[in-house]
Order: sequence, then C-alpha cells, then structure tokens
Amino acid sequence: SKDAKGVEYLIQAMGDPDERVQVKAIEMLGEMRATDATPVLVQHLFIRQTRPEIRARILAALGKIGDASAARPIVEFLQRDLDKSTRGTAIYALGDIGAAEAAPELKKIAETDSDPTLRRLAREALGKVQYHQEAQEKEVKAPLDTFLPKPPPGPPQ
Repeated sequence: SKDAKGVEYLIQAMGDPDERVQVKAIEMLGEMRATDATPVLVQHLFIRQTRPEIRARILAALGKIGDASAARPIVEFLQRDLDKSTRGTAIYALGDIGAAEAAPELKKIAETDSDPTLRRLAREALGKVQYHQEAQEKEVKAPLDTFLPKPPPGPPQ
C-alpha cells in the first residue's frame, strides 16, 4: 500500500525488537520511496546501537527514496570511522540521491581515498550526481522544449 498510514506503521516497525521486522520495514520504506521516513531513517543511521547491517539497509533505503535532504547527513556520516562496505554503501546512496551538495565529498573520495574500489564507486556516484543535476537544470530551464516541439523556422503560413 502507498497509503500514508502504512508509512507510519513501517516507521514504528523500525523500533521493533525483532531485527527481521526492522529490516523489512526499512526495505519497504525504500521501495515505497517514503520521503516522510527520511528523518527517522537518518536518525537511526546515527544511533550508536544500530548494527552495521542495519545501517547498510538504511543507507540503501535512503538512496532509493532519493530525498535530497538526506545527502548532507550521509556526507557527515561518511566522516566517521566506517568499514569499507558501509562507506561503499553510503557513497552509492549519495549517487542515487543525486544532490549537488554531495559532489565535493564524492570528488574528494574519488581523488584521495586509499581504497581503489571506493575511489571507483565515488567516481561513479559523482557521475550520477552530475547527470541528475544536468537533468534537473534542463527540466527547470526548458520545460517547453521537453513537451512541445519547436516550430520550423520560416514565415508563418
């Protein structure tokens, strides 16, 4: 269901003591692209007791949701001492979100990280961000070009 009530129940389920319920709730919020869940997902990302496996699911869900408001917290999260897998998932999520504010951090990782896999992921994510930004600019600047064909040049008939 895409019903807002369903989102509320899924957000509540993130606090369930059964980790399987938490995982399923997080995955469904991502599948539903539930932007209402973004603040709660971000909050759980920073809770010290959150296990790394759950953090990875949260990052993947935030990437699927694509809410630009999650970009800055994910960039801040990347400043922590994280394992390679979690860093990679965070980088990938930033690419999926496509927010311009992630570009400087992705560029820094792409140029300076000691791990070649993370550098590659950062380059790919940066490419996604740039593509997303170009697409947004085109939509904003030229909506008529997108929807209506241009009339041929010449005198009116």
